[in-house]
Amino acid sequence: MRLFLIFLTSLFYTMAYTQQEMPPTNTAHKKALNALAAMAGGWEGDGWMYTPQREKATFRQTEKIQFKLDSTVLLIQGRGTSERKVVHDALGILSYDPEAGHYWMRSYLATGRSGQYEARLKDENLLEWEIPVPGGKILYVINLQEDDKWNEKGFMIMEDGQRFPFLEMNLVRK
Repeated sequence: MRLFLIFLTSLFYTMAYTQQEMPPTNTAHKKALNALAAMAGGWEGDGWMYTPQREKATFRQTEKIQFKLDSTVLLIQGRGTSERKVVHDALGILSYDPEAGHYWMRSYLATGRSGQYEARLKDENLLEWEIPVPGGKILYVINLQEDDKWNEKGFMIMEDGQRFPFLEMNLVRK
C-alpha cells in the first residue's frame, strides 16, 4: 500500500510539473475565435420560418453568446417563442480545429437532434455552415451587419441546385 501511495504521489507531481512547463497550445484556437468576437453578447429580434406543414410562422428570438474555456469556444444559446410557447430551443458550440483549418459547429436541439458540421468564416462578418440531408443540404448563413444587426437565413438546397429559403431572423444587440 505504501508503494502504491508513493507511486500516486510521484505521478501527481510529474503531471503537475509537466503541465506547468508546457507552452500554451490554444493560441490558434483563440486567434480563430477572436475573429468571431462581434458575435458575443445578447441579441434579440424577430424571425419567420416554414413549419413542417409548410405554413409560415413568426417568432421572437433571443441569442446569448459567450466565450468559454479561455476563449477557445463560443457557446451559443438560441430560443424562439411564439404566442408564449417555445418554438425553437437550441445550443451551439463553435470551435476551431487548427489541424483541419476550419471551424466546427456542434448543435443540439431540445428535440434531441444534434450534429457536428463544418463551419466557414467567409469574411469578417459572414459565417455559414451546412447540414447534409437526404436530397440535398441545409445552409445557414449569419451576416453580422453594421450598427449591431444580425441577419440569419436558412436555405434548403436541393441536389439539382434549387435553393428555397425556410428561415430568417433579424436581431439587434441588446
